[in-house]
This record gives sequence, structure tokens and C-alpha cells, in this order.
Amino acid sequence: MNQKPNFIYIGTSKAGSTWLFDLLSRHPDAYMTPVKGLYFFDTHFDKGWLWYTQHFAEASGQAIVGEISHSYLYSKVACQRIAEMNPDIQLMVCLREPIDRAFSMYLDGIRNDKWTGTFEQRCLDTREILEEGCYARYLQPYLERFSREQVHIALFDDLKQSPRDYAAGVFDALRIPQLPWDPRWQSKVMPACVPRNKHLAQFSKQLSQACRRMGLKKIRGRVKRSRVIRSLLYRNVEDKDRAQVSPEFLAELKQRFQPEVERLDEMLGMDLCRRWGYLSRSASVEHVNAARPNA
Repeated sequence: MNQKPNFIYIGTSKAGSTWLFDLLSRHPDAYMTPVKGLYFFDTHFDKGWLWYTQHFAEASGQAIVGEISHSYLYSKVACQRIAEMNPDIQLMVCLREPIDRAFSMYLDGIRNDKWTGTFEQRCLDTREILEEGCYARYLQPYLERFSREQVHIALFDDLKQSPRDYAAGVFDALRIPQLPWDPRWQSKVMPACVPRNKHLAQFSKQLSQACRRMGLKKIRGRVKRSRVIRSLLYRNVEDKDRAQVSPEFLAELKQRFQPEVERLDEMLGMDLCRRWGYLSRSASVEHVNAARPNA
């Protein structure tokens, strides 16, 4: 009988999940699925348990057997389904300042030719860009269903500041030995980028989807994580690529997210209002400008 996971990263997106996947995939005491993003408990649940557990068939006694699907945090059904599968499972969430995360999601949509227009237009027309930053709302069902010790909550700020310390925190939470630090882990696995050639990037995405359909999970996973292939298809975002966001719109977004960040602090006690610059409901435009989003 195939093994079921005892660890799942449930969210959020644009918060270093690919870096985490790469890190844990290299740990001898952790088995991660060949590709990131099974989305079983929300999108593919109708495929059944056999389909799901086959992704862990090559696990061979590792202490951690896991997967990363950052959509589970936002699903209305994933939390209950995960609990029914394994009530003792270890979960992980990484939170990113909501405006920062929204801007990075916007850039990703532009890169994949999913969206056009300015950041402000997309925020007004595409609900999920801002909705996915309402972490308190979506975390609550998980914190009600699982013990606080089962949900490791990390911050993207800490990953940017010190990947080494961030990794140490993950290993401690999963109760697996620390790995000797590899300097290559200091850089982002998937930094914000734009296509060098739009048609070639589209063809690459179609090829990746074809590999998924044919079950070539290992090949697809290696290609997606290849820095060489990625550098051939994309270039890192430069200042000229970044959308110009008005101070007035940033102030509106700060006001929108203020109650959510305050609620997060009540739930988690992580002093996020201070860390993310949500110091008061009447935050000045100057203070909001200081938090201009980066990809």
C-alpha cells in the first residue's frame, strides 16, 4: 500500500514555496513528490486516493513524506479532507506582506501571459490577487482543526533576510537534522522574471503541461527547477519592468489589509503590524510609499 504524507505546505503562493521544495527535496530524511503542486485536496480530489498516494510510492522510510500545494490554504474543503486523511499531519504556511505578495502575483501573471494592464487594473478586476492576502480568514479553519504545534508559520521576510536561519527553522519544526549549508541556497530558486521571447515561453509551458499529462513527473520537475533552462527562457525583472503604483492606491491597499493584519497578530502574536508597517489605521502616504512592493 502506498504511503500517505505526514507533511504538507498549504500556502501561500509567491512566498518561497519553490525554494522550500528544492531545499526539502535535497534532505535525505525527507521525501517530496517529484513535482510541486499536486492540488489533490481541492482540484483533483475526484481522481481518488490511489492517484494521490502513487505520488509517494518511491518514499523509502524517510521521516518526512510531503508535498507542496499552496492553494490548500484558500480551499473551502481541503482542510477537512487533510484532517480526515491524517489528523496528526504537520502543516506549514509562509506569509508574505499582502501588498508585496499581490504585486509578485501580478508580475507572475504578466510573465505567463495570463494578464495584461497595470497592477491597479488587475487588483480591481481580478479578485484573487488581493483576496489571497487575507491570511487570517483562511488560516482560521486550520488553526481550529489542528493544534498550533502542527502548523509551522514562517515569514517570507525571514527567508529573504537569512535563508540559512529560515531553513533551520523548517528543519526544527519537522524534527529532522540540520543540513550542512550550501551557499547556492542563498539565492532565489524562482526570482521574478519576464520572458525573453513570449512565444518560446508559451511553448515551454505547453510542453510542461504535456509532460504532466504523460506522467513524466521527474523530468518535468527537474526541468522546472533548472536554473540554466530558466535563464534561457526568462530574464530577471528590472526596474523598468515594474508597474508604477501610485501612493494613493498603495494607501488604499494598506487600509484594506489593516484589519486582516491586526487579526493575524491577535491569532499568532507575531507582531506583524510592526514588521509589515501597519502601525495605525491613519498611516501616512509617506509611510505607505516606504512599503512599495517588490517582486
